[in-house]
Amino acid sequence: ALPRRVCPLCRSLVHKGLSCKPFLRHTVQKPASILKSPSLDLLLIKKAFLDLRKNDLQHCVDSKTVTSCLSKSEWNYLQQFQEKYIIAPADKANSNYIFICKKYYLAIICHEPGISWQGNSCVVTGNAVYAPVTVASHTILQSHANYIAFLGLHSKSEKNVLPRFFAVPKLHKNPFKFRFIASARLSSMKPAALLLHRILQHFRCHLRNYLAIASRRTGKRHFWSVDNSEAVILLLQRINSPRTVFTGDFSTLFTKLPHAVIKTQIQKLIDLCFQNSGKIFITITHDKVVYCKERCAAALLGGLTFPKQEIYELVDRVLDETYVTFAGESFRQICGVPMGGNASPLLAHLALSMLELEHVKNNNFCWTIARFIDDIIVCNCLDFMSVAKQIYPQELNLECTHSGNQANFLDLSIFCPRIN
Repeated sequence: ALPRRVCPLCRSLVHKGLSCKPFLRHTVQKPASILKSPSLDLLLIKKAFLDLRKNDLQHCVDSKTVTSCLSKSEWNYLQQFQEKYIIAPADKANSNYIFICKKYYLAIICHEPGISWQGNSCVVTGNAVYAPVTVASHTILQSHANYIAFLGLHSKSEKNVLPRFFAVPKLHKNPFKFRFIASARLSSMKPAALLLHRILQHFRCHLRNYLAIASRRTGKRHFWSVDNSEAVILLLQRINSPRTVFTGDFSTLFTKLPHAVIKTQIQKLIDLCFQNSGKIFITITHDKVVYCKERCAAALLGGLTFPKQEIYELVDRVLDETYVTFAGESFRQICGVPMGGNASPLLAHLALSMLELEHVKNNNFCWTIARFIDDIIVCNCLDFMSVAKQIYPQELNLECTHSGNQANFLDLSIFCPRIN
C-alpha cells in the first residue's frame, strides 16, 4: 500500500501500470513469445515500496518539493520490472497494488472483448457484449462532440478520447476474478453521462419518496434499494422472527442486462415521475434539478431544460454510444452498461427497481428483501433463486453467496438464531 504523500516520480511509476497499450496489429509475434518472465527480486521490490512508506516522507514534510525516495539502481530496476509486469490496483482495497504477469494480463483482457490468436496473427471477432467497430475513431469523436454541443454542454477536457479498457483483480473472490472497466475520465461522452447521472439521481429520489407513500398505504415494501449497511440493519430490526437469510449477487449485471430492458424500464420510470409531478419539463441547474410546467418558467432558473422525449434520447445515446478501446482496437458495447461509466450504476439499478416494483404490485409475499446495486439479501426465503427468475431478465445470472442461518452482506455479518 502506498502512502498518501509520495514523490511524483514514484507515484507516476506505479500509476503507469494500467497504461499498458500494446498494439496487436503491429505485433509480429504473440505476447506469449515476447513476454518472458524476468528474474523477480522480491527483496528489492519490497525494499523499494517500504522506502515509500518510511519516508512518508520525512524529507518532504517541511518542504513543498518532493524528491525521489528511490536510489538510481532501484529506480532502474522498477522500470525494467514494469516492462514485464502490470502494476494494478486491487478492487475494493484502496492504495493496494497487485503485480500481474503481463503475459497473463494480456491473455485475460484480450479474451473479454473477443480478441484471439491464430498462429502469430491477431483475430478480432467480438462477442455478445462487445462488437468490433470499423468506423474511424475520429468520426465517432466528432459525432459525440456534435451531440454534446446540441445538449448545450461543454467538455472540460481539451482532448477527449474513447474510453480505455482495462482490468483490475478482485482478490476478495474465491477463486479470484477480474473486473473489466471502461475508463471514463477523458471519455468523449462524459458530459452527457454526467448530465444523465444528475437526472437519474433526481428520479431515484422521486421514486423512493413516491413508493414510501405507497408502502405506508399498502404495508408492502415497493422500493428494495438501500444506500448502505445501516439501512439493512434498520430493516432487519423490524423483522419479528428472522429464521433464514439468503444473499446473492448479479455477477453479470453490467455486461448482460439487455439494452432493450434498460430503455423500457427507464422510460417507465421517466413517465411515472413526470406524471406524478404534473409537469412536462425538467430543468438542471448547477445546484439542483426541478420540474417545470413551461420552458419560459424554466428559463428563469437558468441551466438546461428538457422535455421527457429528449431524456429518452439522452438515455438511448449514452447506452448506444458506449465504446471502449484496447490494443489499437475499438469496440461498441451492445449489451449491458460500461463499468466505469458515470451513469452506469444508476441505469442498471433503476432498471432493476422498476422490474421489482412491477413484481410487488402483482404478488404478495412474506419475506423481507434489500438490494445494494447488484447485491441482494433476503430473509425468510431460502428459495429466492426461483423467485428471482420471475422478477429479473433471464440474461442476468444471480449467484447465491450464502444460504442458511448466517451470511455476510456488505460489511455485515448476520446470524439468525434457530428458534424452536
